[in-house]
Amino acid sequence: MKAAFSILTACLTMASSQAIGGNAVVMRKGELTEHNYNEDYNSMVYSRTAYGCSEDGKTLYMIVIDKSTDPVYGKSAGCPTSVMCEIAKHFGCWNMSNFDAGGSAEMMIDYEIVNKTTEATPRPVANGWMVFSIAPEEDTRLASLEFDHPQINLQAGETFTPVILGYNIYGELINKNITDFTMSCPPEIGSCNGKVFTAGKIPASALLTVSVGNLSVSKTVSVAGGSGINGVLVDKQPAHVEYYNISGVKCRKPDTPGIYIRHEGNKTDKIIVN
Repeated sequence: MKAAFSILTACLTMASSQAIGGNAVVMRKGELTEHNYNEDYNSMVYSRTAYGCSEDGKTLYMIVIDKSTDPVYGKSAGCPTSVMCEIAKHFGCWNMSNFDAGGSAEMMIDYEIVNKTTEATPRPVANGWMVFSIAPEEDTRLASLEFDHPQINLQAGETFTPVILGYNIYGELINKNITDFTMSCPPEIGSCNGKVFTAGKIPASALLTVSVGNLSVSKTVSVAGGSGINGVLVDKQPAHVEYYNISGVKCRKPDTPGIYIRHEGNKTDKIIVN
């Protein structure tokens, strides 16, 4: 998929096969526009809906931000569009348009509303951006795994059985609850017995790995508030400094807003660039 944005100042009608109108372009070429601040609707803390694309136009970004409390994902305070842009920019979004929010901030996947709307019952919404897969429906070969958990934070001694998602080579979800998996983890965070993980007794953080055949996926488990961040240098000699984004991808010294990991010798810190 390739998406392109253009702005017209003349009253011309373009020949478009599909189109959807938004509130305003709130990020252009990686920079926040004035529309984040000169409109009350955008500057207020609210739920959000937006669409954007990467710099090369090959990646579509669809973002919905709740202003509610969800039993799985927890409380979401909502945000102004400027914060929404910074979040999207961190993940590679280059241009972004803001759309209707409030009770209309809804995301539907497989015919179900998957976010927690501001209203008790999701309202009927007349427009939206629909994405459909044209991959072969008969391809049920398992190609990758994912944890169905945004975070795994456990108390000391707590037990946990993960829900594992399975995807085919086209990235389509073909199994919402894989059960024939094995688990492994380093002893400092706990132990695995079949499909049950038991957290250790002391604060720690490390990777829990799930395997199905020759496929595997790992996710950080935090036990009793352990962060996995070691702030102690073992010596005072100058050390090589490396930076990683929040997804764990190595990057140059950050100069754009976001959360980063700074690794220097045996010391690792989380840093925030405003």
